Amino acid sequence: MPARLFILKLFQRGLRAVDRGICWGCCLACFLPACLNGQEHEQPDVSGDHAAQDAPRQVVDLARRALQDSLPEVAVDQLSKLRDTGRLDEQGGLLLIEALVRSGQTDEALQYLDEHLDGSNAKMTFWRAAALAGSGRFEEAIVEFHAVVTMGPGTPHWEEACLSGASLMLSMKRDQEAQILLENLAGNGNALGRSVASLRLAEYSLALGDHAAALEWLGPPDSDWDAMEAAAAIIRARCLLKAEQPAAASMTLAPLLAVDKGLSRLEFVLVRLTAADSLAQENKAEEATRILVALIDAYPEAPFLDRAFDRLAAMGAFVEPSVLDYLQSWSDDDEVERALLARFSRAVALKQADRMTEALAAFVEVVATEASARSLARRALLEMAEIHAVNSETDKARECLQSAETESIFLPELQARINYILGLIQWGEEDFEGAATAFSEMKGNPQDTLVAAINSALAAIRADNEEMLSNALTLIGQSEASVDLHAQIRIEEALVAASEHRPKAQSLLKAVIDHFPDHPRLPEIELVLAETFLLSMPAFPRAAEHHLDRAAALGLQSDALRERADYVRVYIAESGFDDAGVIHHAGYFLKKWPGGDLALRVRMKLAEVYDRNHDYPNAQTQFEILAEELGGDDAMKETALFFAGRASMALFNPTGLGQAVETFGRVVELNGGLAPIARLYQAKAKRRSGMDGEALPILDDLIEKETNSAIRLQAMVEKIEALITLGESGEEESFEKAEQVAQFLNSEFTDSRSRFRVAFLRMKIKERLGDIQAAVAIGYEAITIGASEPQNIIDPGVLGWLYRLGFNTANLLERLGRHEAAVHVVEQLAGTTGDRATEARELAEQIRLRHFIWDQ
Repeated sequence: MPARLFILKLFQRGLRAVDRGICWGCCLACFLPACLNGQEHEQPDVSGDHAAQDAPRQVVDLARRALQDSLPEVAVDQLSKLRDTGRLDEQGGLLLIEALVRSGQTDEALQYLDEHLDGSNAKMTFWRAAALAGSGRFEEAIVEFHAVVTMGPGTPHWEEACLSGASLMLSMKRDQEAQILLENLAGNGNALGRSVASLRLAEYSLALGDHAAALEWLGPPDSDWDAMEAAAAIIRARCLLKAEQPAAASMTLAPLLAVDKGLSRLEFVLVRLTAADSLAQENKAEEATRILVALIDAYPEAPFLDRAFDRLAAMGAFVEPSVLDYLQSWSDDDEVERALLARFSRAVALKQADRMTEALAAFVEVVATEASARSLARRALLEMAEIHAVNSETDKARECLQSAETESIFLPELQARINYILGLIQWGEEDFEGAATAFSEMKGNPQDTLVAAINSALAAIRADNEEMLSNALTLIGQSEASVDLHAQIRIEEALVAASEHRPKAQSLLKAVIDHFPDHPRLPEIELVLAETFLLSMPAFPRAAEHHLDRAAALGLQSDALRERADYVRVYIAESGFDDAGVIHHAGYFLKKWPGGDLALRVRMKLAEVYDRNHDYPNAQTQFEILAEELGGDDAMKETALFFAGRASMALFNPTGLGQAVETFGRVVELNGGLAPIARLYQAKAKRRSGMDGEALPILDDLIEKETNSAIRLQAMVEKIEALITLGESGEEESFEKAEQVAQFLNSEFTDSRSRFRVAFLRMKIKERLGDIQAAVAIGYEAITIGASEPQNIIDPGVLGWLYRLGFNTANLLERLGRHEAAVHVVEQLAGTTGDRATEARELAEQIRLRHFIWDQ
């Protein structure tokens, strides 16, 4: 029986895609004072009376203020005009590069650096690094950031280089190098740099699951973080959530929730997101939902708005009518970003409701919308890839992954999601080793690690790779909580091995019984072990019965298992050649479990046993019931009807033959693979009912159209015999037709068996016509095929027709008084190796004694 298998799915946590560009690490890094932005900007020099320089200096001052006000596009516009007039000096050029980088025009920044600025200093190196990072050239960017770091504290942009380099390293899984940079900044930077580094180290520790270390970096709750008080409070609250102290986390955030002034937009949003997490962990989903809905509704352009939607999805809030109403209104409003996020979230809600076709169409719409941000389109593509993978549409799933450009993703949580989808795809392609590898690479939080290990173990079981399975079990660990997981996985291994008839199945099942004697699934294991003994070659019915009895004694817990056990008892009797037992257990099974696939199989077996024991009435009944229970498109229905017709035909009475004709007609109507042979048997049944004339059109049609040589041969033989019968009833022209068919059959089938059979039929025709001499000639010619050939025939079928032909020829010779010739024919038969050779020797002696025939 097939073992049960469940692939664990990732929880819907709203994993967020990161577009190509500088990956500033976790969420808090995005609102920590903009990489210490503004610390290196020089104040305008208002001294002197250089009138020629006044206008350029005013433009540079305006650009500097625009950068401080987060308007890099304005700075680019103003400084580009100076550049085009050739009045932009090196200081202004560096400001233009900064503006280009901050506005996302990193390729232009790199080009300007290469074409207009000679030499290299800390400022140029830093902005080159930032431009490289923005262009996706992360390895080169890290080298440049490191070059600034090595210049030592006090160097312009030193703090920013430490922080940016560490962020890139974390994104690229170079964790230890990043930690070194951050610790360097925490120990040697200016006051703001030290604070930023401490927060980043706290967040890094939190990402590793070490909330205690994170709290150490944060210090006591009354620590003075000055401008970064909100950032510290949010990280502290997240640590408390990891420590499963949601009430304390809520208290930490309460002062920040109460006042909005003094918080940046990003701080304002993240305080509410974290507060919602705290409430959700306190099982106050309604309050958490209210905070998130209010945030989305009132701040349609707030940063990280997607995370608010994701939290609503994770809490299952999309099933609430009020939230659905908001989703609908947001989907149709003029705020493009919020509208797209709402449409995406509606697609997620459809997916959560298992309405996959509608969800897929909704995700396609998000991807096709030109206004969709690349990160949102990527998320939609990943959702589509997962749906296709679950549906085993692996080519479409791979296409979605390719469109998502997953190779540019470094966010660990999102990479875990991608590996999960890859694992699903490879599972669907039956590349189980590949799936095990993909699942094992799901690196993320502890829950992801556990899911990865379990999925990897399940795939390793399918791949029959013990090393991979052992590695996965090691990842699961040895804690008390994991004991049951180990048992379940080992049970799954044994059940899969049994379902695939692997040689080690029995030893694995026995090991499970030995190692987990109190496991609640032990009765099921005993049942499966019984099945393996029954299916082995040769079968061991006694061992199967022993383990089946143990399973029953332990107590099978479900109807499905009890049904399987009763099913196995039927086949234990079958394997032990106990037909009476099969009939008894099959009858019990059909009474207790009348529906389902197993009942169909048992009824077929019961019908076969009745047929095997020549109990044709019961066989016919069971085959007919089976045919009625099967659907019209089930291939077994045709088989059941055919054998019902065979059983009816075997009754040899008018009623049975009439039923056979009708039943074979139903098989023909199904027009399946058995239709030709059913038509042949229909013709046979008509002949046995004395309707040879009605059988002839059926036989003629088979001879004309059928390509199967065995069916054509039988149809010709039946036609010859039908014509002979019609000839005997007075239609003498039928003998001539029979002779013509026999001649045609003889020309088409030249093997010995067919040749003997045709000769026998032609002898019957000549005999019925009274031409005994011709009949003898046909028989003698057929069996005289060489002095030694009859002695070399070993095929029982060929020998059978040779005996019928030879004995009939000898009988006709005796009728003609040709006793000596009859002796020679019979003695040819006596020289064969078949079961009638002795009979032929005895007959030859009798003829010799009776007629005093002795060779000289």
